[in-house]
Amino acid sequence: MVKKYKLLVLAIAVFVTVGVIKIKLVERVFFPCSSLPTVTEVESIIKEHQNIVDEIKRVRKDGNIDLFIDEYSDKCPGKADIRIVYCTEEDLIKIKQIINSGTFFGVPYKLQNI
Repeated sequence: MVKKYKLLVLAIAVFVTVGVIKIKLVERVFFPCSSLPTVTEVESIIKEHQNIVDEIKRVRKDGNIDLFIDEYSDKCPGKADIRIVYCTEEDLIKIKQIINSGTFFGVPYKLQNI
């Protein structure tokens, strides 16, 4: 019986390694409070660059990309960053090309695969 489970675990490990089974890893990114702008500043930058926000959201025709203000109310009251939710690696590549920077016009952002 134990041998069966060892074989099953080995088979699963092989499938994961060769990409037959894909495991999503969720990366939680938290920026230090000192590097975060205020919620008001983030709102202002998003409004000022609404055309870029719209371009990011149009990466997928089905509308499954979202960009929103992610407030740090528990850890950093009044501070925020931007979270961009996407579906595929292709979406991620396009989004990074559009932003073309480590920040969204000075605002730190996180990319989340769903």
